[in-house]
Amino acid sequence: VRLPFNLTMIRLSLRALLVGAVLVVLMAVLISRLREDVVTYQSEARGTDQIEQLYRLINSLQGHRDRSIAWLAGTADRREELLNQAMEVRNALTAVQQVLPPHRLAGARWNEAVAGWSDIDADGLEWVMSENYRRHTEVIANFLALVVDVADDSRLTLDEHIDTYYLQDMVVNRLPALQEVLSHHRALGVLALMQPKFRPQVTEYIRLMIDQLSLARAAHGQTFARLQDNVP
Repeated sequence: VRLPFNLTMIRLSLRALLVGAVLVVLMAVLISRLREDVVTYQSEARGTDQIEQLYRLINSLQGHRDRSIAWLAGTADRREELLNQAMEVRNALTAVQQVLPPHRLAGARWNEAVAGWSDIDADGLEWVMSENYRRHTEVIANFLALVVDVADDSRLTLDEHIDTYYLQDMVVNRLPALQEVLSHHRALGVLALMQPKFRPQVTEYIRLMIDQLSLARAAHGQTFARLQDNVP
């Protein structure tokens, strides 16, 4: 049955409007998704830059802990190295301040870590060795926790892609923890070399830490295997 010309045109127009409306909705969804992807990428890029600066600061603090232990153990002739290391920490701290978002700089974790470093910088060489070591370790632990905070803020820890998820897990969680354990080995090794009387205790402690490292190495091996399977 042929419809009158006017009804046919109306029907075609309604179909065109319907298709157009669907297209508009789909385009809106697509643009929204693309914008989300762009925002996520920009957020992750900012987070990666912040984490990189935090790691430089943490590495500097670990080096300062080593040199402080060496100084307190009796290497007074290496004071210049310790002073240079302290300057490196200050510069790294300034670099982190320039990239962290305001709410993190105003947070309790950041302020506690900065206050801890200020105390170390001012009076650390006047403390007994165990206190100096403990205070360094507390500051480093706060900055390591801040790395996870930054990763959460920037959505790195919410990565829905399996390949980059394992990659960020290695960067944010596993390798920093392993590096801190190895840094403890290094500092305690310095102590054992400089103060033979501590060697029995240090040797036993390092033996326990090596057992922990063996477990960590197995876990890291599994994660690296997943990375090889999922990252082209």
